[in-house]
Amino acid sequence: EVQYVALKNINIIIQKRPNVLEKETKIFFCNFNDPAYIKTEKLEILVKLANNNNIDQILHELKEYISEVDVDFVRKSIRAIGRCAIKLDRASEKCVQALWAVSYTHLTLPTIYS
Repeated sequence: EVQYVALKNINIIIQKRPNVLEKETKIFFCNFNDPAYIKTEKLEILVKLANNNNIDQILHELKEYISEVDVDFVRKSIRAIGRCAIKLDRASEKCVQALWAVSYTHLTLPTIYS
């Protein structure tokens, strides 16, 4: 698929020059109907593009992915939040808070509905 090839090439380019697309993170947000391999590639790109200026926007989007039905994609999204925490020292607390909020929500939801 053309989109996959394009994303792979973008991924390679931003390894060397992440600033080229740092303000264009929204175009790499996943759509519900994206195939799993496209979503995975977009997650990789989002982590590489994450910086202290756009981390709030990226975290908001990654937290949205946690409610997906695809368990593998949810795991990858949680891992992406952790990778952002490791990558960005100044944003690590925000990332940990996002992970805590996600884990708290998922732990308490079953009790609310039972």
